[in-house]
Amino acid sequence: MAIQLGTSDQELGTEDLTHHHRQFAWLGSPTGTRLTPSPHASLNSVFTSLFSATMTGPLPHKARRRGPKKPSPTSSQTTIVNVTSSTKGDAVAKAPLFPLASFMWAARGSASEWEVLPLILMVVGLFRWAAGLWGYSGYHRGPVFGDYEAQRNWMEVTTQVPVSQWYFHDLQHWGLDYPPLTAYHSWVCGQIGSLINPVWFTLYVSRGSDDPALKIFMRATVIVSEYLIYIPAAVVFVRRFSRFDGVSNWSASLALVAFLMQPSTILIDHVHFQYNTVMLGFVLASMSSMVAGRYMWSAVFFVAALGFKQMALYYAFSVFSYLLGSCVFPKVNVGRLFGIALVTVVSFAILILPLVLGTLYDVRRGIDSRPNIDGPPPPLPLFPHLAEKLDTDAFYYPLVEQLLQMVHRIFPFARGLFEDKVANFWCALNVVVKLRNFAPELQQRAALALTLTSIIPANLVLFFRPRKHLLPLGFAATAWGFFLFSFQVHEKSVLLPLMPMTLLLAGKQGLSRDTRAWVGFANILGAWTMFPLLQRVDLRVPYAVLTLLWAYLLGLPPTSLSAYFQEGQSAWVQWGTALVHGVFYVAMAAWHVVEATVRPPIDKPDLWTVANVGVGCDSMAPVRVTEWRKLPLSLTELCIDTTLRCGQSFRWRKINDEWCCTLHGRIISLKQDPTHLHYRSIWPAAAQRPTSAPIVKTETPEDDTEELLKHYLSLKLDLTSLYEQWSEADANFRKRAPKFGGVRMLSQDAWEALISFICSSNNNISRISQMVHKLCLHYGPLIGHINEQPFHDFPTPEALTDKQVESHLRELGFGYRAKYIAETARVVSTEKPKGWLAGLANPAHPNFRAASEAEDEKMLPPPTTYKEAHEALLALAGVGPKVADCVCLMGLGWGEAVPVDTHVWQIAQRDYKFGKSRTKTFSKVMYDAVGDHFRQLWGEYAGWAHSVLFTADLKTFEGRVAKKEEDDEALVVKGEAGEDAIVEVKREVVEDEASPPLTGKKRKTVQTKVKIEVEEAGDAHPKRRRTRSQKAV
Repeated sequence: MAIQLGTSDQELGTEDLTHHHRQFAWLGSPTGTRLTPSPHASLNSVFTSLFSATMTGPLPHKARRRGPKKPSPTSSQTTIVNVTSSTKGDAVAKAPLFPLASFMWAARGSASEWEVLPLILMVVGLFRWAAGLWGYSGYHRGPVFGDYEAQRNWMEVTTQVPVSQWYFHDLQHWGLDYPPLTAYHSWVCGQIGSLINPVWFTLYVSRGSDDPALKIFMRATVIVSEYLIYIPAAVVFVRRFSRFDGVSNWSASLALVAFLMQPSTILIDHVHFQYNTVMLGFVLASMSSMVAGRYMWSAVFFVAALGFKQMALYYAFSVFSYLLGSCVFPKVNVGRLFGIALVTVVSFAILILPLVLGTLYDVRRGIDSRPNIDGPPPPLPLFPHLAEKLDTDAFYYPLVEQLLQMVHRIFPFARGLFEDKVANFWCALNVVVKLRNFAPELQQRAALALTLTSIIPANLVLFFRPRKHLLPLGFAATAWGFFLFSFQVHEKSVLLPLMPMTLLLAGKQGLSRDTRAWVGFANILGAWTMFPLLQRVDLRVPYAVLTLLWAYLLGLPPTSLSAYFQEGQSAWVQWGTALVHGVFYVAMAAWHVVEATVRPPIDKPDLWTVANVGVGCDSMAPVRVTEWRKLPLSLTELCIDTTLRCGQSFRWRKINDEWCCTLHGRIISLKQDPTHLHYRSIWPAAAQRPTSAPIVKTETPEDDTEELLKHYLSLKLDLTSLYEQWSEADANFRKRAPKFGGVRMLSQDAWEALISFICSSNNNISRISQMVHKLCLHYGPLIGHINEQPFHDFPTPEALTDKQVESHLRELGFGYRAKYIAETARVVSTEKPKGWLAGLANPAHPNFRAASEAEDEKMLPPPTTYKEAHEALLALAGVGPKVADCVCLMGLGWGEAVPVDTHVWQIAQRDYKFGKSRTKTFSKVMYDAVGDHFRQLWGEYAGWAHSVLFTADLKTFEGRVAKKEEDDEALVVKGEAGEDAIVEVKREVVEDEASPPLTGKKRKTVQTKVKIEVEEAGDAHPKRRRTRSQKAV
């Protein structure tokens, strides 16, 4: 009798070879199985049948049938390997259609999918680990590095700082902006890594570490996390969904391999480096629970997905629609609805419980969530007015602040419609319509409207017909809608629609030609759109290998065209699909050839990236890039690494080894060696002249860049002579100055300095920089891009006078400063004469091009004095004595201005014996007294000398002071012990039990013990130890 072996459908992996091959018939008997060759058998069929026989073994007895039997997966979709029929049309032999089916052909007769599963898990794990041998995001690309450093930094933060500071700590360097479950995951990984090597996660010091052992550990955390969450969820879903849809075990195994070998997921998580599969695994578990009818567990798993990464919101509408539909149709089930709602609320509560308990514990210990901010508590994130209605001293206030900060970090609406260059609708539309010309609120509403329009149809189907076989389609349609139209989209977000779309392979007819063609097309296109992200860190090879391998395994272009033509399908459908896909495949291949062989024009450096994703012409606007030029300048005259980070200007960014900023309508890039300052400028098209930059009357505007830099860096002054003068007059300056040479005062635009220092009220350098960046991003004209990062000029007063500016700035996190900025912009632009602010400048140090600008207006401002400029600024909203002095010193050229803030007041108390008490607060009289004392001590450029001491007191540079102290201590002991002594300095900080806990309003006394151990080289005597204790505040 004829026996059917294998479990795949003809469309899943076989084709009819009736007239081309000889046949074999499996002939079974009670004692065994034998092969009888038919007149048309082929050698390939013989080997295939023999291998299948070894996998299958003796045939079991047929079970007794009890009543009506539903079609089983192994009977509803079978592959008839050989049939002993001679009737025309009945005699068919089968062979695999695509390579993946060929590789797994021998497993068709496997009694259980669990026999094949270990092999699948080993193979996909091997590919993941091999892919991880390549580089990662941000490798050797400091100071920010990339996603690898972000994940490592979160492990550092969660293990090294109190829980209440997780969402506040150093937000400029990859501040935590994922939900709490990611924080807990980072904590676990960080604790394990610290047991192996604590140096990997030492606070601040470990940033940018490229330790190969650390890379192995980080890669291992991704694989372990994936094998704990993502892969089990994928296995269970494919098994349940395939059985529900009547798909054979063998076909389900093929779909599982195809799903786990998905190139985009491996490239992003295991090469580029992230943990997306953890979130996707929780979503898969939620979908699997829906298939199994366990709706409450589905809610739990989806809350976990949201708790790990907020991008799971792409699926939220589908989850809500399906679960609600299952409670309403075919009949209303109130109990189920109530149970799902209750479980969801409880799950969210459990999710944030560790964060809440940690915050309350820190409050009890007196630990402030923002230890770097002095004075009154800053406004609450998202709801700045709420602080006025709450008691800031109440026990619950830190908890409210913590939760709002968490939400604010997770949902950064201030970033814009899309990041970098991503292939979604808004990027494509930006080619025709300049989206930056529209208010951010309008952009958000438009994104919301289009997103809802695109996802509502699919979710209505899920609600009214909550059918299990519709889950992958519904989830995919919703995620594609979010990716194409939603607010704040990143390239890597394409992983979210690709996941449920690839799950279609596990359904009925999932591995048929047409389904494979469309699923494969989406996956290869998705990987291609991420190529610009991958090639930044030289990941071309793993990209090519993984995408081409996946296409080959599934028989897809460019390796095969067989997926587009099959019998029984309309020719129009076949050729139409082939034509649509073919055009894109050819375009992708041509793009790769051009990108690899043709250099983009010098005025369009991002041309190929722009072509890849169809972004707007703003990113590819014509620009002029000058060659690198240099100025002879020693590090003692200028150290840009110190000067640009000490709180003068807040717009300089370090990209690789260059400092970049927009100045007077151009992007300036700086880098320095011991003898020269190197610079170049990048100019936008003339039509995009920044509104804040004065018009330069020259046919070659780049020629004035050298003049601009000399003015901006105040290079007319001899800094070495000034240092000698200050050191001679002040012993404290002489002590601190050697470690902080080259700190030079910048001559900034007065308007930029005014607004920047209004933002500095009750703030720190990191947060001020964020505010200024947001202000430029939303209201300043775009000049150009460097390494995909946009650079905007500073907005003019007129750009900040709209009625909606204040409310928008509050949404961006400016708090009460929003009112001051809007009011100051209105006064300067409408009530003051043009050039009024520049007219307050020191006549000896005017603003750049101020004379030309005033001459164009037929007016020259009368000379003024420092006191007059100071008093004039005090009349503006949000400007106090300190802000006025900052503007006078850094924007108006008054070198004698000495801004006195908390740092400077502490310096005056500690080093210059000001004030009998150790309080941080000081009166106007004391403010003036400190300034007058420093002016008398240091002279005309007292503000410059003050900046050196201010810089030396910043935590950013405290490593220099500590290093100097350690060197001094080691040298003292070495001198006592002899030249051959081996010196080891150990430093530990121990909290004084008698001192109060550290808070934002109290100082903590610490006991610093410095142990100096000296071991004589070659001496048999015991080590001589000396311990010195000192009190440090």
